[in-house]
Amino acid sequence: MKSPRELEVCCRMRASTSLTATMKRLSTRRLPSQDRARRSLTALLHSAERLIEKDGFDQVTTKSIAEAAGLSIGLVYEYFPNKESILLELGRQWMHGIRAIVEELHPTRSGITDVLTLLNRGLASTEKHYRDRPGLGAVINSLSAIPELREVERAHDNHCVECLVGAMKYLHPEADVDELAAISRCCITMSHSVLNECLVKRTGDPKRMIPNLKVALFGMLMPILAVRSPLASHDVATVVQKRA
Repeated sequence: MKSPRELEVCCRMRASTSLTATMKRLSTRRLPSQDRARRSLTALLHSAERLIEKDGFDQVTTKSIAEAAGLSIGLVYEYFPNKESILLELGRQWMHGIRAIVEELHPTRSGITDVLTLLNRGLASTEKHYRDRPGLGAVINSLSAIPELREVERAHDNHCVECLVGAMKYLHPEADVDELAAISRCCITMSHSVLNECLVKRTGDPKRMIPNLKVALFGMLMPILAVRSPLASHDVATVVQKRA
């Protein structure tokens, strides 16, 4: 039987390989090699991000992105065959940031010694990621609307779930893997929904919604905490409330 650390490494490698293969297949762009070309590519991506946030992906065209970036349509096509490829690159940047956050949570890298701190730090870092680039959050919302790009999003989500499972299993080797997987997927789904609603769509009050999200996430850990801790259930709930 593999150790929690070995399980985490295997899951990470398998999910990462799947995601890399999918992105390689979908992205046919040419990478710039000179500083001027890299600046042009950056301007193009930032313009695409702003347009998608403002108008929605369906209303954006490759031509409108080129015009907003002050580039010729021919130059855009040197890097991207269509606007879906541009969306994929923006999504890759966003997901790279999220994966880095989740991967760094593992106790062997972060030094975290309990699951409450693990989720608390993970949520704080993810919240910052959403606040820093709200336009990229709108990009992620567009990914699921394109069937051929859903595989990329699913692979990303699965990778994040497996990383969280590995981290929690390391701290609680007695915990059931299926239960940890269910908790991890709920954490990721709920966090994205709430942060997207209050930080990207701006339809809710983050000062109220984010603390409530934190309490809900911590509450899902109560069965795991209660198994190891001699505290009664109501005492565990009190600890969760204080940490939130």
